[in-house]
Amino acid sequence: MICNADRSRPSSADVPGSDFGWRFHGRTVGVLQDRSLKLVPREAVSDGALAPYGGNLATLQACLQCGTCTANCSLVGEQSHFPRQQMNLFQLGQYQRLVADPTVWQCFNCGDCSNRCPSGARPGKLMGAIRQMAVEHFAFPRFMAGVTNRPQRWWWMFAAAAALLLLAIALGGSFWPAAGHVRFASMLPHLTLNLFFFALTGLAVAGLATGVARAWSSYQGEPLRQTSPRLLLRAFWAVAVETMAHRRFSDCDGHRTRSFAHLGMFYGFLGLAGLAGVAALLIAVGGQYPFPALHPLKILGNIAAGLLILGTGYFVRERWISARQGDASTYFDWLLLVNLLLVGITGVLCEMFRYWNVPLAAYPGYFLHLVLVFVLLASLPYSKLAHVCYRIVALTSRQYDLLVEAEAAGRGEDDPVRPGVVLPAGVGIAAVTMVSFTGIGK
Repeated sequence: MICNADRSRPSSADVPGSDFGWRFHGRTVGVLQDRSLKLVPREAVSDGALAPYGGNLATLQACLQCGTCTANCSLVGEQSHFPRQQMNLFQLGQYQRLVADPTVWQCFNCGDCSNRCPSGARPGKLMGAIRQMAVEHFAFPRFMAGVTNRPQRWWWMFAAAAALLLLAIALGGSFWPAAGHVRFASMLPHLTLNLFFFALTGLAVAGLATGVARAWSSYQGEPLRQTSPRLLLRAFWAVAVETMAHRRFSDCDGHRTRSFAHLGMFYGFLGLAGLAGVAALLIAVGGQYPFPALHPLKILGNIAAGLLILGTGYFVRERWISARQGDASTYFDWLLLVNLLLVGITGVLCEMFRYWNVPLAAYPGYFLHLVLVFVLLASLPYSKLAHVCYRIVALTSRQYDLLVEAEAAGRGEDDPVRPGVVLPAGVGIAAVTMVSFTGIGK
C-alpha cells in the first residue's frame, strides 16, 4: 500500500491533501489513493467529533503510531498507553470508547507529546478534544453543552444572565442606588443576591452531579451506590491530596512554568471562595460589611485575587502566542480563561471604584461583574471548569480499581480513612458555590 520507488508516480507532496507528514529517510512517503479504508470519516467533522481538534483531518491522520508520544510522556504508568492508544481509536472512529476512557484525564496537556511528535500529529491537542467530547457526552441536560460550547451561541448566556439580574434588581433591589456614597447593596441587597445565586448554583451543581454519576457508571460499569464506601473514600483521599499538591501536573517537562501559574489560579480561586464563604456567614449573623481596606480578610482576598489574575493572565498570554504561531486554542478553552480573568479584574475594579466613590463606574462595573459570575456558574457542568470534577472522578476510579485489586490479592492497607477525607471535595464545591459572594468588589 505504501510506495515511493516508482518515480513516474507523483509524490504525495504533489497531490493536494495527501501529504500527512509521513517520512522515510527524510523523503515523503506516498500513499495510494485507496478510499476503501477510511480513517476518521469526513462525516465525523459534521457530527462535531473533530471540532475541538480544529477539524484538521490531515493533521490527525499524520499519526504514524510510532509511540514517541507515549514514550516521552512522564505521566504514563504501566497500565496506560496514552496518547498513542487514543490516537488509534480516534482514527478508527471509536468515539464511544474514548469518552468512556478514564485515562484521558491523566493527561494535563503540558505539550510534551506534541512537541516531540516526529510527524506533527499533535496528540496533546487530540487528548484535549476527547476531554471536551467527554464533558459534552456526560452533560445533563445535554443540549446545554451545545449552547455553552458553541461560539455562535455565546451571547445567549450573557443576555440571559443580564436579563435575570435585571429581574432580580426589579424584584428586590433598586435601579436608583445610593449616589452620595457607593453602596452595592443599595442596588442589589445581599439577601436577594444570595438567594438568586444559591438557586442558580444549586441547579448547576445538580447538573454536574448527574454528569459525574454518569461518568462513574461508565468508568466502573456499575452505579456509584454499588461501590464500597470505605475503598471509595480512601481512593478519593489519595487523589485529593495529589490534586491539591499538583504533584502530577509538575511532572510534565514542557513549559514547567505552567504548573506555577496553574497553582496561582487554582489557589487564588479557592482562596476567594473560602473568604467569600466567611463573608457570607458574617453577613448572615449581622456582622459589619463591607470590610475596611486593612481588614485581614480583605487583605487575604486581594492577595487571592492577584494570584487568580496573574495565573489566568499567564494562560491567556500563552494561548494567544500559540494562536499567533498557528496553534489556535478552541472556544472551549478560551471561554473559561477569559471569563475567570474578567471576573477577577472586574471584582478588583469594583473595589477600587467603591473606595474612590465613583458611582457612575462602580454600579455598571458591579453589574458586569455579576453577569460574568452568573455565566461562570451557569456553565459549570458544561465548560472546562467541569474538568476539575471529571478529572477527580476519573483518577478516583483508577485508584479505586487498584485498591480493589490489592484487597483481592490480600495486600489491602489497614489504615482507616481519615474523617477529613471529604474536606477537599467540600472546598471544591465551595469554590464554585461561593465565588459570587467574594469580598472584593463589594
